[in-house]
Parts: sequence; C-alpha cells; structure tokens
Amino acid sequence: MADPKLNRDLDRLLSKLVEGDVSADEKLALDQVLKSDANARRRYVHYLDLHDELALRSEVSIQQKSGVFAGLLERRAATLLALAAAILLIAFGALLGRKSLALIASGTATGLEMGEVAAAASELMDDGVAVLVHAVDAEWAMSDPPSSGSILSPGQLKIDSGMVLIEFYSGARLITEGSVSLEIVSSNQAIFHSGKLRAFVPPHAEGFSVISPQFELVDLGTEFGLEVGKDGRSEVQVFDGKVELYPPDGKRWLKQRQPLHGGSGLSKSAAGETSAIAADPHSFPSFEEFRLRNESASQKRYARWKMLNQSLVNDPRIAARFDFESDSPDKLIGSKQQQGDGTIVGAKRADGRWVGKGALAFTRPGDRVRVNIPGEFDSLTIMAWIRVDAAPDRQQSLLLTDGHELGRLHWQIRRDGALRLSVRTSESYGENAISCSSPPFLNPRRIGAWSFVCSVYDGPGREVRHYLDGDEISRHTIKEHQTVKIGLGDIGNWMGVPDQLNRSRPVRNFCGRIDEMTVWKVALDAEQISELYRDSRL
Repeated sequence: MADPKLNRDLDRLLSKLVEGDVSADEKLALDQVLKSDANARRRYVHYLDLHDELALRSEVSIQQKSGVFAGLLERRAATLLALAAAILLIAFGALLGRKSLALIASGTATGLEMGEVAAAASELMDDGVAVLVHAVDAEWAMSDPPSSGSILSPGQLKIDSGMVLIEFYSGARLITEGSVSLEIVSSNQAIFHSGKLRAFVPPHAEGFSVISPQFELVDLGTEFGLEVGKDGRSEVQVFDGKVELYPPDGKRWLKQRQPLHGGSGLSKSAAGETSAIAADPHSFPSFEEFRLRNESASQKRYARWKMLNQSLVNDPRIAARFDFESDSPDKLIGSKQQQGDGTIVGAKRADGRWVGKGALAFTRPGDRVRVNIPGEFDSLTIMAWIRVDAAPDRQQSLLLTDGHELGRLHWQIRRDGALRLSVRTSESYGENAISCSSPPFLNPRRIGAWSFVCSVYDGPGREVRHYLDGDEISRHTIKEHQTVKIGLGDIGNWMGVPDQLNRSRPVRNFCGRIDEMTVWKVALDAEQISELYRDSRL
C-alpha cells in the first residue's frame, strides 16, 4: 500500500515539474525516487499523461482558427514520446546516470541533440519597418487600425482625420494631417496616395524616398512637406536641405533628376504641368505643433478617465481596484471602500497611458505589489491595462495568489504570450485544476504598446473567457464550479512556495508597466467589458 505522505511529496515535485519551477536538487530527488520505487514510476507516468490530457482538452475547446488542433496533437505526441523515453531511461538509469534522468524529468531530454536547432527555429521574427509613435484625434478608415506604440509592417494606412506621427526604422519621421492614404513599403520608402505630410530625414537616413502620383522624392537629409490632392496634383516644399525628384517609375535616370533646395518647391498636375513655388513651412503641421496637440489630447483623455475612475470607486460589484495614482509615502494603494489593499515593493512609479497618468514599472525579479483581497467568489472578472516591455521567455505574473491551495486563483502571461487563468479544484496535487489559456496574443507588435487584458471566471455558467482590447479571444467550458479566493498575493510577481532545500522561488516577475487593475466580484458580459475598454482606451 502506498504511503500517503510519500504520494503527497511526489505530487508536489511533479506539480512543480509541469509548471517549470522544479530546482536542480529537486530533479535529483525525483530521479532517486523514480529509480527506486516502481509505484512512483507508475504515478509519474499517470500524472504527466493526465496533465497533458487536461491541457489538450482545455486548449482544444478554444474557439480559434483551424490548424491549431493539429499543433496540439503534435505537442501531445511529443509529450507521449518524451514519456516513453523517460521510462526507457529509468530502466537503464544505471547506465545513463542521474544527470540524463534529471534532464528527462525537466522535459529537456530531446534538447541534448536538438537544443540549438530548436532555439534557432523558435527565434522571434518580425517584419516591422516603422513605429506608429502617436495618433492625435485620429479617425481611421480601417477595420483594424494600429494603436500608439504599434510596430508597422509594409502595408497601407488610411486615415479620415487627425494627426499621426510615424518613425521609420531608418530614422526618418513623418507627420500626417487630415484625410491621408499612405502605403509603407520598407524602412526607407513610402508611397503617398493622397493627403498632407511633413517629413524630417536626418543625415543617417539619407536616401529615404516617398513616391507620389507625379514623382518620386529622394531625400538627401532634410525637412520637406508633401501634399497630394484628390485630383492627382502633387506638391512638394523643401524647408531645409536638398531633395531630388524623379519620375514615379522608380528608374531614377540621372538625366531625369531634378534637384530642389531649401526654400523652393514644385507643383505638378495630373496632366504633367509643372510650376515652381516658394516653400511655406507654416502651411504644413510642424513637429512642435504635433507635440502640443498630443499633450492637449492626452490631458483631455486623462480627464475623461478620471471621471470614469471616480464612478468606479464605490461600485459594490468591485472587490478591489488599483489605479496607481496615489503618491502616498507609505506606498499603500487601493480603495478602502472596496477592501483590497496593497503595498508597492521595489516597483517604481512611472508614466502611464497618458501624460500625468500614474503607473508602476516592474523591472527587477523582486518588484511587486503585495496585496490582500479578502472574500470568496462564485465568479470573478479581472482586467488590467498593461505594457509589456520584453518578449516573454518565461511566465509573467499579472495577479498570482500565494501557493496552490484549493480555490486559489492564478492570472498570468505564459511564456508563449498567451493569457492564462487557473484555479485549483482538488486537495490532491495535480489531480484536477481549471487552467484555461487564450491563443498567444503577445507578439513583437505588442511589445512596448499598451494592451487591455481581461479574463472572466463564470462559476455558475461553467466557463472562462479571455478578452484583448475589448474583444473576446477565447472561451472555455469548465466541468465543475469552484469557489475562488485571492487573499494574499502579488500583482506583477509571485511569492510562490520556497524550494525546501535552498529557499529559492520561481521567477515570475512582470516586465513592463501596469497602470490600472480591477477585480470584479461578478462575471461581466462582453458588452460591459467592451464598454469599459472604450471608455478607458488611449
């Protein structure tokens, strides 16, 4: 008959193993148990197989694009192969030695031969060529417009009104104003179909070009304005430095080159008629004007957000709300009316989504907000505005409760960039848990840009939902209802369970900024979440 205490200790090690939190000494301890105890080996295989099955069922229920299912099956097959390899290595443990078995236990056995290849294959790639720095009062003529801070790939941008600042990787900067149709070609070239823009091209970006319907403009390190009318007329004004004009066919024959110097300009109609004009810097928006308008717009958005924030302070549906606005010297944050409180540990105050808006910057492994949110909940909605500043190479905490006790909630970003909400549903380690992950959302485009993330745990409705920027990105059916507790925990980190041998803890610190987090006692619906996003967005 198996010893219950030994089973609990083994389950604790296996729980840490599948979470990726097992230490080197714990791997060796697990190695010894598996070598010496046939019951432990059977429990090991059963535990990992059950964990893989639960993960498969949970992720397959996600409503997402076809093709993901095949990837899940591949992962399951890989796991089963790894289990088979583990069993074989256990049988020949005396020959292969403790180190190999520990590697199998950590899930890295195949990396002995293929680690470098896998690392190269999994390297993050991005086709971005520019960054949308800011958009001021912009109304986009696009179904999926970029947000401030977004990386831009080659493609078309259509704007009905407002101002936009774009920085190309080459160093060139563009401001657009009003109705604009612009196509980004590369880090050093754009096609301007219609509208008005002003460009600053520093010497190291010399050669940056803009193609209009009537000519191609090649900049030699200068500042210029370009306007393309609805009738096809193209007009360029050079404010400083020098540009060269060529026909828009891209051939750039020297005999067709037409230089323009600072103070001069050229207008060319759709019929090919040209006329010389004088440059007027005041006829195009300046970068200083953009800065002032951006600050004014930010202040207005911040004022609107303050009104929303005040309306939420006494909302009885909220268990805890942290707006990171207070500069209290005792570092206590949160709403007294809503009982949740927290103390800032290590994290530094920083700018949030707007000028003047408070936020916290999490940069070091110890940075966190230590919180206590009392109560037990049948349903919860957790939402936050976050800015991730580094691609995740490990799990990053949003709100993690201490330990893994029954009903404790964990909300975090997985190492693959997915949003995960999990709740322990059994007193026995590893036997059951609600663990629901969205499709990966955190790609290189979102690094450094603000995102609104939200997860809903609907106990009576038996489902978990994840949202990004107000839109549902996944929905999961859960088999049982578990009352949820938060209590003591961390925003942006995890106290965790210390390693019993060296007292170390897993590193789960968030890397970036958080400027708002709310825990609701109820399961908000899609329209309520969308409305909260619209009222608080950039």
